[in-house]
Amino acid sequence: MAFLNVKINVMSPEEEQLIHDSSLQLLQKHGISVPNEFLLERAAEMGDEVDFDSETVKIKPERMEEIIKYASGGKERQDVRFRPMRMGVTPQPCMIDLRTKTRRYGTTEDILEGFAISMNLENMDLISPIVVPHDVPGKISDVVSYALLNKYLEKPGGAYIAAPESM
Repeated sequence: MAFLNVKINVMSPEEEQLIHDSSLQLLQKHGISVPNEFLLERAAEMGDEVDFDSETVKIKPERMEEIIKYASGGKERQDVRFRPMRMGVTPQPCMIDLRTKTRRYGTTEDILEGFAISMNLENMDLISPIVVPHDVPGKISDVVSYALLNKYLEKPGGAYIAAPESM
């Protein structure tokens, strides 16, 4: 019996580029938390803007592109194919809505959109909800996330059952 193997693109190349460009802007403007003195010193040596007090590194877009190219063995970003890795996302209470450019609480729809993206990422083999849904009662938001995960995912995944009231 033959199996049907279909790849669905859930984002256009323009949307992928928007995410990439937005990520570069965030890294330059706000930086990334690096709670490791050795790595902070190394980043400063490499020319990144380092705030040792807040343990934050701000990376210029050009530098980040160099890092990506180095990590990919010199290949262009779109040609990079990393080996499958076990990685997950810790659900966050809020998210940045790129459509409205505002910060807002997450919803079950956001979880489903996150699943749709994650299911089509070749390098992601462990999926979890990206937000805590605020459109359901708080006492059961973790159970709802887990139920959505079990209903819609074909890849392995997990969700924390964190609220004692949920059990």
